[in-house]
Amino acid sequence: MALYKTRPCTQCGEKNRGKRDVCWKCERLNKANSIDRQCLICDAQITDIRRAHLSYCSNDCGRILAEARSAIGAEISRMVKNQDLPKPSDLKCVDCGKDAFDYDHRKYKEPTNVVPVCRSCNIKRGPADDVKALIAEYIGVDVGMVPDVVRKYIERLNAYRASYRAGNRTGQFPSIKQTDQEAA
Repeated sequence: MALYKTRPCTQCGEKNRGKRDVCWKCERLNKANSIDRQCLICDAQITDIRRAHLSYCSNDCGRILAEARSAIGAEISRMVKNQDLPKPSDLKCVDCGKDAFDYDHRKYKEPTNVVPVCRSCNIKRGPADDVKALIAEYIGVDVGMVPDVVRKYIERLNAYRASYRAGNRTGQFPSIKQTDQEAA
């Protein structure tokens, strides 16, 4: 019981059962080729279709950001625990009025300047304005050096992973702060 007629894809000629003239594979490839975004952390081009909605190019860049902002999240959690800030679930989202889920930062340099937002509005707002400044402060370099330091760290991290997969279980997991000291 086919809902749509099978016809050839206009790009690759493969069978296409969808409503569109282009098959899902070609459509996905077209989307991947049309991504025109740069990673906020290392300035690399975001080319993976699965990361098109994110602001960083890889899990490694995302992990660096999470590590750098963990102290800020701990500060907010401490303030909620001490009742200096109400729980976000007790508040409404400042953007849409739904129940809030998170506190959102626009500037990490002002860690207590937060607003309650629901999950979808937090995602729509995107990353804070000073992501590179936060990472630069975390690793102790100038903001302009962040992309180079991050790229060197990722190279060291990939070399460590390759060595580990090859059976070399010795050595210490690289830290981004070690990369900073090498760059200085």
